[in-house]
Amino acid sequence: MKKLAAALVSLALASSLAHAKPRSLRTAYALSGIGTGTSTLLITGAFLLPPRAGDIYFPMLWAGVGSAVVTPSLGNFYAGSWLNVGMGIRVAAGGLATYVAATQTQTHQCNDSSVPKDCTELTNTGITLMGVSALVFIAGAAYDFKTLEDDVRAYNAKHAFTWAPTLTPSPSGPGALLGIAGEF
Repeated sequence: MKKLAAALVSLALASSLAHAKPRSLRTAYALSGIGTGTSTLLITGAFLLPPRAGDIYFPMLWAGVGSAVVTPSLGNFYAGSWLNVGMGIRVAAGGLATYVAATQTQTHQCNDSSVPKDCTELTNTGITLMGVSALVFIAGAAYDFKTLEDDVRAYNAKHAFTWAPTLTPSPSGPGALLGIAGEF
């Protein structure tokens, strides 16, 4: 009987060491929210910070578009989901924004300068397509936020450690058999 008790205590200690920490839904939402906000600020800043109206600060735009593909999924990464539909949607939105910024521009005489010089800005079609790109980006981020709870729940279920010892009488005489079953 002492050996059985020692085996059960050893098994209980081993199970407590092998148990993975569950993921917090609150932490997953915070990671995704902060990441999405950061990317959005970079993209918005690319249009608002240049010294002249209508200019685009392209390095900030590319940084924002590039990070926007990944940052809304930070909570999903935390929950162990590395590739998802929302990321693909945001890749498409980033591709559209890149295409628009590279091709839908027009050059004209600057209004705010006494010295004649040319300014480049988005065309009306370009502005409309940037709006569509922004809506597609928001849809991709919303999809990731919608699936976040499922990803956290799936991670916690997958990494749960449960076990159940079973004591049965020996079929061959006196004594008992110890069986252990569980999910690891």
